[in-house]
Amino acid sequence: MNRLIVVSNRLPFALDSTGEDLWTVTPAVGGLVSAVEPVLRERGGTWIGWPGVAGEIPQEPLAKATRNAGYKVVPVALSETERDEFYYGYSNEVIWPLFHDAQSRMISSGCTTTTSCTLLRHCASRACPKNFRD
Repeated sequence: MNRLIVVSNRLPFALDSTGEDLWTVTPAVGGLVSAVEPVLRERGGTWIGWPGVAGEIPQEPLAKATRNAGYKVVPVALSETERDEFYYGYSNEVIWPLFHDAQSRMISSGCTTTTSCTLLRHCASRACPKNFRD
């Protein structure tokens, strides 16, 4: 069976809290989403990533956001520390500059690198739970 599995820092949308039990869904507009999301929507597959909210992922807003996606969405929860070190740190300060020809803007610290390795292994285990080995 042919299937497409996307593992990225973010899902193709972000959940944002607007108050107690009130959520908005904001579609992502980046290049990866623009290129890959239509393919997943047409062919099916799985998108694994962070939904943009630290801590526990609210299931009802997530279900509403993904109801008509046309593909499976697997959210990866990040604590506030993991969000700060991985997403705001490693992803934005290392990965983004590296792949957007902005290497002179790269900032790396051992703290963000260690957290990133742990989280990348977690994402890999979500993508291939039966095949993943420590």
